[in-house]
This record gives sequence, structure tokens and C-alpha cells, in this order.
Amino acid sequence: MFNYSLALRTDRSQQDVDALLQDLLAAARPDAGGSGLALTGRVRPITDPSLQATLDEALEEHTDVEVRLDLDPKADGYAQARQDLAVVSAVVAARTAQAACLVFQYELVLMRFSGGRLTLHDWYPEWQDPEVVAALPVPFDRTDDPGLL
Repeated sequence: MFNYSLALRTDRSQQDVDALLQDLLAAARPDAGGSGLALTGRVRPITDPSLQATLDEALEEHTDVEVRLDLDPKADGYAQARQDLAVVSAVVAARTAQAACLVFQYELVLMRFSGGRLTLHDWYPEWQDPEVVAALPVPFDRTDDPGLL
């Protein structure tokens, strides 16, 4: 299982963020024809001080909400799930947050959102996919920064 975390600075409630997340995940897998159960997600309260510090470091400011996304490489629909993860993360960030940062395994940054724009880290191949790019909800910039935390 691969773990991704979307750290958000937001004034929205965890319930609001989770409702949007669940709607987007359901739309991505109608009748499990999309990403199926290869991609799952939930909003988690941040109760561990070390996790709070890690997310704050990634976001470069205080994190209010963590969206945890899990990608199962053994599940059917894995390739589609990688694309869905990219789009779902961007949409959740753009619709709910003033700032956001998507990280892989709490070690590598894939995406940042701030000032109404996304910054996409080129090391993540899905940012090169034309379908993913077409589905991004806001303007974006690219960076070749490796995204190490």
C-alpha cells in the first residue's frame, strides 16, 4: 500500500472536506469501472504531534486537515487510480484550501497549492498525462525540484 497525504490549511470542517473527497472518489470509480478500490481516502484528525510537525513542514505553515489517500498497487485499476489520485488531490485542494501540499510517504512533495495556483513536481509522471492536465481545476506551474522533505 502506498500512502499519500494532502495537508490543508483550510477554514472548512473535516466533515466538509471528507464529503467532497468521498464524492470525488465515488465519481472516479462508477461501478468500480474506474480506479475501483485501488484508491481510497479519508480525512483524519491530526492527533500525533510528530505528524502535525511533519505536515506543517511539508505545507510550510500550520496544517488544519489531513486527507489520507491510499493507493493499492495490487488492486485492479491501479494505473487509473494513480491518475485519479492526482486529479482528486488537486480538486480537493482548490475547492477547500487556502494552501495545500500533497506528499508521498511523508517524504516527497508531489504538488503544492497556494494563491489559486498549483505547483506540480515533475518527478510524478501523472502530471505529464494529458487527461490529468486537462482535468486540473486551476492554473498550474511545473517544477523540477525533487520535492524532498
